[in-house]
Amino acid sequence: MDFIGQIAGEKSVDVQTQLHETGTGSIVLRGSDWINRFLRTDVRSNDDLNITIDPYPNNRNWRWRWGGKVTAVRNVRTEAGLHELHFDVAENREHWKHLYFAATPFMPPEFQPIKAWVLPGNTRTIVSATGFLNLARIFWPPLGVIDNFVNPGAWLKPLSDASLWSPLNWPIQMQFVNPFTDTSRFSVIATRWSPAHDTCQGMLKDAGCNVRAYTWLTEDEDSPHPELAALIGEEAARPGRNCIILAVEDASGVVGLTGTAIDGAVNLVATTADDLISELLYSFNDADAIDPRTNQNAPPYVRDMLGIAPKLPSIVFRDSLEQSPIKTSERAIFKSKAKSILVGGKSPGWVNQLQTFGIKYGLSQFQVVHAYGLGENTGPAPVGSGLEEIYQGQFDNMLLAFMRYTDPLREIAAGDMGYLEYFTQEGGGTAYTISAALCTRQGHWKTRPYQSFRVSIWNRRPYNIFYDFDLGTRCLFEIDGLLYTDQCSAIRMHYDEDTPKTFDITIGTGGDMEDPLGQAVRTIQTMWNAVGTLFGSNDLY
Repeated sequence: MDFIGQIAGEKSVDVQTQLHETGTGSIVLRGSDWINRFLRTDVRSNDDLNITIDPYPNNRNWRWRWGGKVTAVRNVRTEAGLHELHFDVAENREHWKHLYFAATPFMPPEFQPIKAWVLPGNTRTIVSATGFLNLARIFWPPLGVIDNFVNPGAWLKPLSDASLWSPLNWPIQMQFVNPFTDTSRFSVIATRWSPAHDTCQGMLKDAGCNVRAYTWLTEDEDSPHPELAALIGEEAARPGRNCIILAVEDASGVVGLTGTAIDGAVNLVATTADDLISELLYSFNDADAIDPRTNQNAPPYVRDMLGIAPKLPSIVFRDSLEQSPIKTSERAIFKSKAKSILVGGKSPGWVNQLQTFGIKYGLSQFQVVHAYGLGENTGPAPVGSGLEEIYQGQFDNMLLAFMRYTDPLREIAAGDMGYLEYFTQEGGGTAYTISAALCTRQGHWKTRPYQSFRVSIWNRRPYNIFYDFDLGTRCLFEIDGLLYTDQCSAIRMHYDEDTPKTFDITIGTGGDMEDPLGQAVRTIQTMWNAVGTLFGSNDLY
């Protein structure tokens, strides 16, 4: 990622940054631009081409610089006879999707003695540490050789570049996280050769965290590792080359009690308790309401009592009549989709087993009585023994094979004309088990009535993007006279020959919220699986 030149006089630019996904975009240049000839004569198809965009040219900084990779170049001749150069670009966060978490990151893929990588701890710490180890097996010379011991051709780079011995000289780096002051929620990573994005996405969302990809250039004044700079100094924490920094950030707004890693465990217990009990308490008050403080169905009762509830954001967008900062807003109210939930398809195993035993026992006794008479079974087995084998499970999955749950509140609210039933077959399709109960809950959640919110904000009315708030920042916004809160989920910058530089800022996703009980169950399941993996040698090794 070396500087080639600066592009000026572009026809249009449209790029985006998203909170939990890779932002994409397009850039249109004139055919007469100097880079057009450069691409025709000096660049091959497999050469890497990176691009950076500084939204504030007079204040360039890694914190708000857009950095990405050119994924496609198109030389276009328009109907007007003009030649144009079209760039398809993807934000550098795409690197997070192409980093895999190995089961044994310090050994080659051909020899993985640990079957699954399991690491408990606070979310930012474990995600950053796991990412660091997997980047080390690629860039750090000792692990780079071990990781490719059957592929000597891959030894050239780690052995020829002595600077790679320092992690600050890697082309892709994980931002340093101080594990002692990390207050993000406690969680567990359990993975086996899975993409970093897929492995961590659910866990990061549950904890209110996200991964950002920053592009740092040697011209930047400060280090992209602020927590490391606080320990060893600003100058010592500066990378030695242009690089991409993958940063795990906590945007949950949760206030810690001690400011140390202990807060992560307290947060986990309190949040799980809220997810398990708060929704039940809240639904009896108003099943369709939304807590104005959290934009969720489950207010943080337990966290309120402990004094660690998410604090109210300081960024507030009011829907005033004149010069409103809200460009567009949408409050969607979705109605109930079913009054009754059906699950199943198979009987529980114990039902089929008891049924089979009873039928076979009855057939065998019928045979004995027929041969010897009632109560006279004192000799050898009768000729033709095996009558019980006539039954081969023909009546399996007939008894307790399906289960039904009807929500009385929906039944009363929807009336006779409400939608009747919804059948879901997740969780294996077996009725009257714990899995079936959770499956019923999932179907009940999917068909529930709910509200969702999404707003688009004008920049500099009254807050300025990157200076006052950033991607992931929790903001308050007003709809219908009520204040709701959600994270800034997307930032889009675009301009062309007729449009000045414009930022479109989106708060919220406008989609369905995740089931709080599902979050709690997933958290408990992850912890239980991690304990089983750590103490069950058949699973770990």
